[in-house]
Amino acid sequence: DVGGGIYSNTVAATDPNMLVFDGQNMKKGRWPNTTYNLLDGATSTSLTDAALSAMPDLTGAEVVVRSWHALLQRRTITSKTGSTINYSATTLTPGVGYGYFIQNDTNLLDSFREWAYRDNTLYVYFSEADPSEYEVKLSRLSYAISIIDHSYIDITDITIEGGNIANVYLYNADHINITDCTIRFSGKNGVYGASNSDYITIDGCEFSDNNNTAINVGYAPGAIISGNYITRSGYLHGMGGSSDQDYSGIIAMGNYTQIIHNDVLYSGYDGIAWGGQDSEVSYNSIYGYCSVKDDGGGIYSYRDYNTGKIVTYNVIQNGIGADAAIGEGNERAHSIYNAGTYNVTYSYNTCAQNVGSGIFICTGKNITVTHNTCYDNQEQLHVLSENTTLGYTEGNSFTYNILFAKERTADFIQSAFRITLCNSSDFTDFGTSNYNYFVRPINNDNYIDTWFNAWELSYNNRVAYNLSEWRTLSGKDGSSQITPAVVTTTDAIHFIYNDSSTVKTYTLSTAMIDATGSSYSGSIALPAYSSLVLIGAGTITDAGAVPVVSTSPVTNITATTALSGGVITSDGGSAVTARGVCWSTSAAPTTADSKTTNGTGTGSFTSSVTGLTNGETYYLRAYATNSIGTAYGLERVFTTPIPTSSGVRFIMHDGVFVIHNGKFLYIE
Repeated sequence: DVGGGIYSNTVAATDPNMLVFDGQNMKKGRWPNTTYNLLDGATSTSLTDAALSAMPDLTGAEVVVRSWHALLQRRTITSKTGSTINYSATTLTPGVGYGYFIQNDTNLLDSFREWAYRDNTLYVYFSEADPSEYEVKLSRLSYAISIIDHSYIDITDITIEGGNIANVYLYNADHINITDCTIRFSGKNGVYGASNSDYITIDGCEFSDNNNTAINVGYAPGAIISGNYITRSGYLHGMGGSSDQDYSGIIAMGNYTQIIHNDVLYSGYDGIAWGGQDSEVSYNSIYGYCSVKDDGGGIYSYRDYNTGKIVTYNVIQNGIGADAAIGEGNERAHSIYNAGTYNVTYSYNTCAQNVGSGIFICTGKNITVTHNTCYDNQEQLHVLSENTTLGYTEGNSFTYNILFAKERTADFIQSAFRITLCNSSDFTDFGTSNYNYFVRPINNDNYIDTWFNAWELSYNNRVAYNLSEWRTLSGKDGSSQITPAVVTTTDAIHFIYNDSSTVKTYTLSTAMIDATGSSYSGSIALPAYSSLVLIGAGTITDAGAVPVVSTSPVTNITATTALSGGVITSDGGSAVTARGVCWSTSAAPTTADSKTTNGTGTGSFTSSVTGLTNGETYYLRAYATNSIGTAYGLERVFTTPIPTSSGVRFIMHDGVFVIHNGKFLYIE
């Protein structure tokens, strides 16, 4: 007890960045506690704010400066004089209107569970609580698992936490498989491929509360990132790194990368940053990104000129946008953000409810945008051309997209399509556009925005058009269509989506139409990773979905038996009436094959697999059934062993004893 509700303990560690207080990731003590102070002025090595004059000496504390939308930089304070603090140089000099805060000083500890680490001593603010009633963990080791100059290693079914730099650190380590692990509470990164770590597979893992990124394999080729649940990556202001891409969920920009079937929730910056030759981002659910930094997106790529890139069947929602201490507003969180990248096909994605764009093509070239649904964003599709470092956007194709602006009020404008250009001649250069649906059922006019003088987004440069006027101006969208119905209230606009790998069912109270004018009534079976926006005066009820089930690893494998099971995390809205595992010698087994029956309801269960044949390869997965249907978990593959004989000796003289599938055949 050092007084004032603060308790200390001497702990030898190197710049620890993770404290877990009774299972909760905690930020360092800071001032102001939850907001940013605005700068009065700054250079790259100092900032001035009149409010600092009343603060004590802060030498050795840390300042967190927002230098740009996507840059939140941490620096140690070297001195303080009056209302000015000094520190090592930041990458960019923030302008007036940007913000900062101070952290990691004992003078700033005034909220329960806040902490600081100075001079090999941990300080925690308990107020009037008794510290002995709580469990407090501090990261001490740089890495929980470190693999350097080794390859072909499997890490399976382990909970990994507390690595200050990374929970799993890879350096010159190829063909590392990380499966079914829980990777959480890292001071910086969950899995970090530092250099030359190629062909990494990360499958079926749960990542949570990693202070910088969940997965960062950089530009390593051949990464497969699939079936992971990732949440709260870089979610605490000031606890992540100081570079552009920090605070993201997944960073994987190497050639031949596959990022598929992941849930990426609540990332401080980008949900997924990707790129690389013949790479793919598909069937992911991404939600709640860019809460700490903005000028980012749910799926983000930067100046990647490789070919063969695909982004398809993703559901990307709720780009939050950073707070107001950012100089130029916060409408910069997009579902899909293409920042100067070429040669990508974006198809069948749902991009919804962002403070920025649904799809933002910023100086991209040879981009195909087709069959996407963009709903309730600031602008549904934004194409920007620029005549300086990034260059003009050209050679693009925009077809069969539903661009659904939810509303327009006196204070808030949503556009179906925004084109930001250097001059009017650019209309003919950005590419082709046709067979799209420009929809704004409320105030159905002037839903296509044009802005001249790129990067000068002043309303003085804005002119808005309807579809007929746009056709005359641009010569494009001759076969595109407009709103099929006009309404007066947003209550008559309904957005439904399915961000899972199984069918989801909705029930309509009355007939409604979609953006194309097609009519729906009764119930709708919404396919996996799809969405629908309906117009009508009735209501829509979520009728439920199949359960969400995962398959446990196969263990205790003998010649004829094995042990597995599963975990049901959601019943889909109706009771689980059957559960177990099913298996076959062919891939994708179903309940029509061999199976166990292991009770009902949600939660975990164990399954004993019997009747196997020795020396055979089997495919197994968990299943769960409710009134909607049957869902299956991840497929597991295993091989039963061939038993060795006990008490029998075979003496061979110049011959071969032939055994096939565990049976004696003949002697050659």
